[in-house]
Amino acid sequence: MRLKNNQRKALKESMGAALGQLRRARYIPFDTGRLDRFTQVDDSDIRKNEVRIVCDVPYAVFVYHRPNVVFTRRVNWNARAFWFEPFLTGHFKGFVFREFAERLRELNEGIK
Repeated sequence: MRLKNNQRKALKESMGAALGQLRRARYIPFDTGRLDRFTQVDDSDIRKNEVRIVCDVPYAVFVYHRPNVVFTRRVNWNARAFWFEPFLTGHFKGFVFREFAERLRELNEGIK
């Protein structure tokens, strides 16, 4: 049971780390800050080992899938559509997997 709990904790923490990295890289468009404030880790399905980052504002899907939208880059200089793309195919590819492995290793240290 402890291993399963550690797995779920590592999963949630690694997604939190990914969200932090996403914010530090400044990919999320930022005008009023609402999109950034309402982007969070959703762990409601953690029992099924599913954790996701969600943007809980009505226009998030529209903004995400519109590469022709011109973003203000005053605050987030890397603002763009498809802001999760660097984690899927770009510079941060594999980030979540590495974070998960590291956190799981730390949590399971000393378990025999």
